Amino acid sequence: MELQTRRLGGLKLINISPSQWQFLSANNKGEFIFGTYIATANHHQVKIIKPRYRIGETVYIKEAFEIIDDYGDTATIHFPSTREQLLLSGLGITHKHWLTDRYGKMISPLFMPEWAARYFIVITDVRAERLQEINYWDAGKEGLDDVLPEWMRLAEFHKLWNSINKEKWESNPWVEVDTFRKQEMPGT
Repeated sequence: MELQTRRLGGLKLINISPSQWQFLSANNKGEFIFGTYIATANHHQVKIIKPRYRIGETVYIKEAFEIIDDYGDTATIHFPSTREQLLLSGLGITHKHWLTDRYGKMISPLFMPEWAARYFIVITDVRAERLQEINYWDAGKEGLDDVLPEWMRLAEFHKLWNSINKEKWESNPWVEVDTFRKQEMPGT
């Protein structure tokens, strides 16, 4: 099952005046090419924006966690969000020092190393679009499919977007749309 997320990412310059810009294409590096015509200067302007992710890239999901056991070349970490534990074994000296310094402390997702991650995603598509181009199927892929009927998804996505983003729904900003699928471990 594919999921999606929409991010403002590196589109700040474009979103100063989003309706003045047009998405032209993606180049062979996967970068977004935007263009606009500036009437006062009588010329076209082009901006190239590098998206955060590339198609085919594997990304790990960061979570808050706590180290609850630390011995030998193994350690047990606890994930409070799901109350699950994970046994990490075969840890090298670098990982052991990192864990020992943080033993018994809750660690922010910002500082989670990839080697401690439980979940990974593979990016299957990256594109740019205006926020209001989302349809109810894609709103479902944003996580609203299990909790809402199709006809309510867009309204709920609109409210959710406005509650967590500076650029509001009404300004219809350009967003990076990342489509991905879950993967338990890299290479599976």
